[in-house]
Amino acid sequence: MMKWYFTEYGQSLSAFDPDARNLKQSDVVQGNGVYKGNEPAVARFAFLYNDYCRIKRLKFKGTQNTAIPFEGSNSTAWNKFLSESNPLMKPALGQLATTKFF
Repeated sequence: MMKWYFTEYGQSLSAFDPDARNLKQSDVVQGNGVYKGNEPAVARFAFLYNDYCRIKRLKFKGTQNTAIPFEGSNSTAWNKFLSESNPLMKPALGQLATTKFF
């Protein structure tokens, strides 16, 4: 996934999206100049992994719609992540994990 986003994404999708470009590290850590925690970057990586699985048409177990399920799943990884996150960041993490950021 990392290799694909950082070196192959722009070329792979340029036919469908003329603005497609490879991901840069600065895209993932955007906004960390003000907030020094790792929660925004983790949420962005959750988006990247879910989007990668969607684009590659990978199959998921059970009834979940994404590789990293956010709600309605037996998996509690996302909920555990939220419970351990900074309370001031929690409201923004769901949007960061589900919205394209680059």
